Amino acid sequence: RVVTAAAPVLPAPVVLIDGSVASGFTTDGSNKVTTVYNQVGDGLTVIPSTLSGIYRGPGYTQSGNNYLQSLNGDGNMYLTLPDTLAGDFTYSFMGQYLAHTNTKYLIGFTVDSSTYSLLGENGAMYSDTAGALGSMGGYPWVVGSTYLVDVVRFGGIITVKVDGATWGVFPGSIGGVLNKIILGTHFGIRFDIFEVALYNHALDATAISDIITAKRAKWGIV
Repeated sequence: RVVTAAAPVLPAPVVLIDGSVASGFTTDGSNKVTTVYNQVGDGLTVIPSTLSGIYRGPGYTQSGNNYLQSLNGDGNMYLTLPDTLAGDFTYSFMGQYLAHTNTKYLIGFTVDSSTYSLLGENGAMYSDTAGALGSMGGYPWVVGSTYLVDVVRFGGIITVKVDGATWGVFPGSIGGVLNKIILGTHFGIRFDIFEVALYNHALDATAISDIITAKRAKWGIV
C-alpha cells in the first residue's frame, strides 16, 4: 500500500492579492485595475490603493492563471493596510521578471511615517527620510523567470530573501508600525505580479520553502 504524505499546511496571510482571482479586482474598459480587494476572508474588503499602470485581462496568463501586468515595467501599487502591524511580519511578492533596461524599484513598505525601498537591479536600499541605506548588490534576475521575494521582519531586523535564500539585510533595526506595502516604489516595478501576501509573523525557512513549492505548482513554474 502506497502512503501519500499529506501536503503541508501553509501559513495563513492577513492580506492576499492573487492575480488569478477575478473577484479580487475591478477594472475599467481597458483592463486597467481600478480597485483591489483583500482576498482573505470574504474577499470583499477594499484595500485603499494608489494604482498606476497595472492591468488584468485575458492576455495576461501563466499556466491558465491571470496575473497583473506592470505596463512597460512602469506599474506601481501603494496599498494601505486594513490592519497595521506593530510586530514581526513577512511581506511576500511573487512575479515574473520582465526586462533589464534601466534601474527600477522592486518593492517598498512604510513603517510609521518612513518609506523604505529596494531597487530590483542593483539591490540598493533607500529610506525617504534617511536617503541611501546601502546595497545588497545586483541580483542575477533572468528575463521570463518567476521569483518569490520575501521581506521578513524579526525583532526589528529586516531580511530580504529571494526563493528562500537570503539576498541581504537592511541596516540597523526598523521598528514601528507597518501601515503600507508597495510595488514599484516611485518609478515602477519591472515584474508582472502573480501574488502578494502579508503575514503577521516572521516566516521561517520551512514555511517559505513550503509556500514556494505550492505557488510554483499553482503557476506551472518548473
